[in-house]
Amino acid sequence: LACSLLRHANLTQAARDKLLTFTDNRQDASLQAGHFNDFVQVALLRSALYAALKKARVLTFDRVAQEVVQASGLRVADIAKNPELDPNAPAAREVWRVFTDLTEYRLYEDLRRGWRVVHPNLEQVGLLKVEYRGLDDLCQSAELTALHPGFAQASPEERARLLRAMLDQFRRKLAIRAPVLEEQFQQQLRRRAEQYLNEFWGLDPDYDELRKANRFVRLGRSDRPVDGFGLGERSLIGRFLRARLGLSGEEYGCVLDGLLDLLVRHGLLARLEPVGDHQLYQLDAGCLHWCLGDGTPPPPDALYSRRAGSPGYAAPPRAVNAFFQRFYQIDPASLAPLEAREHTAQVVKPGERERRERRFRWEDQDRSKEAEVGRRLPYLVCSPTMELGVDIADLELVHLRNVPPTPANYAQRSGRAGRQGRPGLIVTYCGALNSHDQYYFHRRAEMVAGRVRPPRLDLANEALLRAHIHAVWLAHVRLPLGRSIEEVIDTDRDELPLREQAASQIQLGEPARGELARRVRQLLVADEKILAAFGWFSNRWIEQVIEEAPRAFDRAFDRWRELYRAAKRQRDAARLEEDRARTRDEQNRARAKQDEARRQLNLLLQVDVAREEGDFYPYRYLASEGFLPGYNFPALPVRAWVPRGEEGEFIARPRFLAIREFAPQNFLYHEGRQWESVAFQAPPGGLDERKTKKRLCRTCGAFADPDLDLCPVCQSRFDGENSLVATLLEMPNVRMRRRGRITADEEERRRRGYELETFFQFAPEASGYRVQEADVVSTGGTVLRLTYAPAATLLLVNHGWKSTKVPGFLVDFESGEVVASVPEPTHPKARAQRLELVLLAVRATQNVLLVRLVPPASREDDALEASLRYALKRGIEEAFELEETELAAEPIGSGHHRAILLYEAAEGGAGVLRRLVEESNALAQVARTALEICHFDLAGGEPRDAKPDCRAACYECLLSFTNQHEALRLDRHRIQRILHELAQSRTELRVRGRSREEQLAWLRTLTDARSELERRFLEVLAEGGYRLPDEAQKPIAEPACIPDFFYEPNVCVFCDGAVHDEPAQAARDRDVRAELVRRGYRVIAIRYDDDLLRQIARYPEVFGWRA
Repeated sequence: LACSLLRHANLTQAARDKLLTFTDNRQDASLQAGHFNDFVQVALLRSALYAALKKARVLTFDRVAQEVVQASGLRVADIAKNPELDPNAPAAREVWRVFTDLTEYRLYEDLRRGWRVVHPNLEQVGLLKVEYRGLDDLCQSAELTALHPGFAQASPEERARLLRAMLDQFRRKLAIRAPVLEEQFQQQLRRRAEQYLNEFWGLDPDYDELRKANRFVRLGRSDRPVDGFGLGERSLIGRFLRARLGLSGEEYGCVLDGLLDLLVRHGLLARLEPVGDHQLYQLDAGCLHWCLGDGTPPPPDALYSRRAGSPGYAAPPRAVNAFFQRFYQIDPASLAPLEAREHTAQVVKPGERERRERRFRWEDQDRSKEAEVGRRLPYLVCSPTMELGVDIADLELVHLRNVPPTPANYAQRSGRAGRQGRPGLIVTYCGALNSHDQYYFHRRAEMVAGRVRPPRLDLANEALLRAHIHAVWLAHVRLPLGRSIEEVIDTDRDELPLREQAASQIQLGEPARGELARRVRQLLVADEKILAAFGWFSNRWIEQVIEEAPRAFDRAFDRWRELYRAAKRQRDAARLEEDRARTRDEQNRARAKQDEARRQLNLLLQVDVAREEGDFYPYRYLASEGFLPGYNFPALPVRAWVPRGEEGEFIARPRFLAIREFAPQNFLYHEGRQWESVAFQAPPGGLDERKTKKRLCRTCGAFADPDLDLCPVCQSRFDGENSLVATLLEMPNVRMRRRGRITADEEERRRRGYELETFFQFAPEASGYRVQEADVVSTGGTVLRLTYAPAATLLLVNHGWKSTKVPGFLVDFESGEVVASVPEPTHPKARAQRLELVLLAVRATQNVLLVRLVPPASREDDALEASLRYALKRGIEEAFELEETELAAEPIGSGHHRAILLYEAAEGGAGVLRRLVEESNALAQVARTALEICHFDLAGGEPRDAKPDCRAACYECLLSFTNQHEALRLDRHRIQRILHELAQSRTELRVRGRSREEQLAWLRTLTDARSELERRFLEVLAEGGYRLPDEAQKPIAEPACIPDFFYEPNVCVFCDGAVHDEPAQAARDRDVRAELVRRGYRVIAIRYDDDLLRQIARYPEVFGWRA
């Protein structure tokens, strides 16, 4: 799509040929930019070869590279490291010589077997035929027929097919004798390419993409080891020759030796210098002829294909990939200027993002652009960083690689095109395996012209509010943080404390703290009623946050201290290693480690790093650590060190994503390259500091300390079957190692199949957070039991690869390296190892909701549970406009305690799960949306199947790319009845284990028999579906009083009849209630002479909303 848009824009001039692609994943942006560049480079090579063949019909090894380069349409400015190079200068001629040699190598490489899976080459689409000079003459010769009767009985055509299959195998295994495939020539080519060619068309200095020629080996009797593909009777070629010629084992050796001699004498094979008496062979490049194909698909490979020989079998028609057959016939010059780069928060090299923006704008008035930034960049692949605040000038083409999460995102992204009254074209790709994309593909107007809703935040999120108070505190103390953490932390001292000036300046006296508390309360006055409903919030809590702010500020730099000490330790160890080195290679390796450590220190100290680009710019760092508000930064991230060339960078990921993406031996895509996670970076105290033991309850999904006998949640007695005592390693930062460059074969980002499991722990009662329970009641009774736990601790455990026999990861606690298996005792070890088998874990504080099916039969139905889980998740996302990544839904527990665990993954939370418990109709709204998603129409009252073609589930309803492993269990028809019940249900809060009816009956027994107002108040609450009081006639010691009703944690409700109008009683009421307020209680008076519904409606944060 991107290539077509850019090419046609250039050909038709209907729009400027520059394209901006948005994707919601930074990894995907890197993958797609690398994918596009590889696609363009390979396609240009092949289309140039086809253009050269159209002109010459046949090309030989000595001409093919030169002719391809001439047909490519590339200019010296496109390929040269110096974009200002004069095309007629001697240096330009050297650039072309280097590029021609590199093109020759790439032409041979493109003939290799398995090189491209989804990107067929010219030969595979019938546009190229590779012939072998002298093969036909050999097939006619008496020498060949004399080798064996099988050759004599075969026709010349049959002989040619047999020998061609053998020569093709040499060619496709890159066993070719050519200078560009020799190691010495390639070493020179690397140096020349680095000197003369640019980054796009040259060679990657960090990855050796040149591979030397392979060889085939005819083994002798020598015991000397030799590398190469075998030619024995059991080799692929051996089995093929024996089957076709009917050779016995004894005959094979003689026939093969004679055949190899013939092929060498006829110039088809080259015999190399033997190793002992082992004979080595390669295909002679001089015999290769590149010939123009007629579009006929090539015959099946005789060595690999298996075809039935019975007359009853018909040969299937051979087909070619019609798209690529057409595509390779385009003018290669139309591909020459194409290039893509990612534009995401992963691009952290100083000034690189601005450089790419400048290349993308490519303004006429910018006279120095070629000298300073190289050639024009027509294509940027970006994450949502480009939605706002970046000037990209005249743009008419925008490509959305996925449907954006909300109409607001669509409006921002599509608004990048067609500014200043110009038209714009927005192309949105809807993934077939993405249920969100499919939903909006059929409801396009809801996305393109949908209502833009304001962003949703949970104002009662303690961590979020604490961070905002820290921001007010930091502004009050007026501590200048500067542009580097070094200005706050004393790096000259081993303990890395705060600098004395900073440590003294952040200490506030009592008057200053009091003034700051008053200022905070003033800022929160608009949300005071909402916050008062939560037990943890109070004036004392505000004062405590301010008192503890200096210590929290100091602790926020602990992760930076950990990284800084680790880098210094690596630098010092490398210096010592260099002093002890006794060879040049050892010295070079030690210096490389020192350079890498210095690069890490430079990043940590913001040396040559723009402040807005560095993860360790003090304000940005404090936001990522949760000390300051940071909605755009992952809180407490895990970081990966990527050692790129002479540079390197830390890549940050949210913890719950890092435990997958940064897990051992998983791949990371960054700047067009593929990296592998190979080791953990040990903190200063070693990895032992991150090691803990926890008991994991399999019954309900809770985790607890290992010494407990009973589960604190489900009260199950722990044993070896219902629990696991696990050794956990809280995931440290990781080190990456270069794997390769991204190719067009990698259509989608791939993750290793890890076994992940989530466990939870409710917040302690002393924290002030209350676990709320609710029943979802329909006409047939209770359908669901909901348990909402704010600020619960989630523990995500990675048990290792799904295919492994032994769960966990084998980690060397001395070096941090992850070991595949325990080494054999006989193997010598270069250094001491301390191997331990651990599970990886990360934890986070999130709002969670446990959804349990009440009917026993439903709890045992796996298909119903899985289908309902995804239906509720999708219904919540669409009803409340959440992104797919903002809400997680997982199965948890077993038996009676089996449940669906929902948790808000967004930073700060969205407050949606609390609404599902507290608002009586919120879940019903979700169920109605879920029914619509599952193709059921409720227009007539009863669900009607609006898509009978969807037998069980499809990618428009329940299926998605991420749940393919559960695809066979998903069935929308299994959940039609329960969703219909939920659509007509109401949610009723439970109080201390009692249902709404039980709580109401209990409250009625406690009301004052003399107070008609209390009874009426209760009835209005019950009939309106409002929240019922937690207690009635609750005695309070100080001041001594008994409120008529009480709501946890601190709301006193007084029902004032006419007697409270008497002056003496009214005065006593004022004194007592004023004292209650001073002591942190909230007071609500319900008057006898005012409408009850109107009074209740004034306090929705206490009583909720009318059903």
